[in-house]
Amino acid sequence: MKKVLVAPLHWGLGHATRCVPIIRVLLAKNFEVILASDGAALQILRIEFPDLQAFELPSYNVSYPSENMLYNGLVQSKNIFNTIKKEKKKIQNIVNQYNIDIIISDNRFGCYAPTCKNIFITHQINIKTPFRITDFFARKINHFLINKFDEIWIPDVENEPSLAGELSHGYLTKLVPCQYLGVLSRFEKSIDPNSFKEDFDILVVLSGPEPQRSIIEKKILAQAIDLPYQFLIIRGIVTDEAPQQYSNNIKIYPYFDAKKLNLAFAKAQLIIARSGYTTLMDLALTGKKALLIPTPGQTEQEYLAKALAEKKIYIYQTQATLNLAKAIPEALKMKAWQPVFDNNLEKIVKKL
Repeated sequence: MKKVLVAPLHWGLGHATRCVPIIRVLLAKNFEVILASDGAALQILRIEFPDLQAFELPSYNVSYPSENMLYNGLVQSKNIFNTIKKEKKKIQNIVNQYNIDIIISDNRFGCYAPTCKNIFITHQINIKTPFRITDFFARKINHFLINKFDEIWIPDVENEPSLAGELSHGYLTKLVPCQYLGVLSRFEKSIDPNSFKEDFDILVVLSGPEPQRSIIEKKILAQAIDLPYQFLIIRGIVTDEAPQQYSNNIKIYPYFDAKKLNLAFAKAQLIIARSGYTTLMDLALTGKKALLIPTPGQTEQEYLAKALAEKKIYIYQTQATLNLAKAIPEALKMKAWQPVFDNNLEKIVKKL
């Protein structure tokens, strides 16, 4: 039985949650799976897979204090590279102790070892920044770091129309063997929405680095309280806090596991969320209408939200200009998008 170490990045919750279907398939194919991450991402993995061994890795502690992505990256670059060194050492210790055969790293650049088959998961083989000249340098650094891995798994489809567009296609596929997994989601498509017993109209799913997660939460609460809709807000914070009835039309939960969130998605008339890639994959699978609010300064989310809004698939607003009274009626009028994407995950895992 081959041993696989799965190590997603803790940079919001998306990297951990999109690893959930991968872990399920690995277990179904009789691999022995060991988990490694940090923070809320590690907590999510432990909740979803309580019987699996899990290790804590060094934390990147990334924050988005500024709406300027370049500034955020530059001021934290030293810490990021130091963390990569630390996690590489930690991973080598785990590999030596447990005789790991395969490492699957979701965006953790230090999670590889010379004695293992090293797989890197990313939908961003082409980094986007606010300027073309900085695109070039960001991609060079990204390619240098990814080139240490044996194979790249891309959670998207190879041909257009794709979900990630320019982000998931390009030059890097010529340097490192790449496989397109298809669009992944931990959700089931055919699920009874009436299984979720609470009544509400709009589901708000919050996520991402602080302080921007808290900023958007406060803005949504301030506007939602005066609107004629019932809101269910998931804060994206893994704690044991009890649900809170914030007002007559707003109920707040700290966190839902995959099964409960799947049910809430199925029942919602509209989803309000960041345009993180994992959220977009969940939306694509469930065919739900959405209002997307990208994290300020996160160029990838801004690109994805704009691209999908231009195709008239979802409504998009910036955090600074958020106007729920205007955006929600527009989003509810949109035709639900229900694409059909290939899923190659089982076939690719079988090759291992």
